[in-house]
Amino acid sequence: QALCEEMAISSIVIPNSVTIIGEDAFEFCKELTSVVIPNSVTTIGGSAFLGCLNLSSVIIGKGVTSLGASVFMGCKFKSVVVPNQVTTIPHTAFSYCRELTSVTLGKNVSSLMSSVFYRSNNIKEITCYASEAPEVDVEAFNEIDSTAHLYVLASSINKYKQHPAWSKFIISPIRAHEYSDSGSDVQVTTNASSATFVWPVSQNADTYIL
Repeated sequence: QALCEEMAISSIVIPNSVTIIGEDAFEFCKELTSVVIPNSVTTIGGSAFLGCLNLSSVIIGKGVTSLGASVFMGCKFKSVVVPNQVTTIPHTAFSYCRELTSVTLGKNVSSLMSSVFYRSNNIKEITCYASEAPEVDVEAFNEIDSTAHLYVLASSINKYKQHPAWSKFIISPIRAHEYSDSGSDVQVTTNASSATFVWPVSQNADTYIL
């Protein structure tokens, strides 16, 4: 925090030599607006980006397997993609993200802990690639309106419709694809009004919304 305040850091590209982002690493870096987390990182510790009030762009590398509690609490980004290797979305991970409207969860997510989206009440759509409906803490979706859209695999729609937590949403089949192009992962997420491309061809990953 002290380093962020002293240098007024606004953009960070984590180097490929880093494997762990420790707890509270960038906590309350209020000038930080964008961060790119490379595929080399496996763990992002609790509260690592808590209180980064102007963090409007975050790319989480596909190597991440573990997120800590309150990891992105209070951030400003409008969308977030949780990579496939993450299995648990921890307590208050994306709470107080008041501008968050779109969430994508990878195929191995199996549980969402309490208050994951607490006070993040502008979420309009969730895309979940898990074939089985992840277990959800009773309070995880309290702040999300039932008019939000949930996109899941076509073969899994009935499982989500029968789940007591997921069934509150408007459920539709995913209209998206994940594929590789010459070794560089490209993720495309579409909905009725836009298409979002996450293209981590290098550390300087970009997100394009059309």
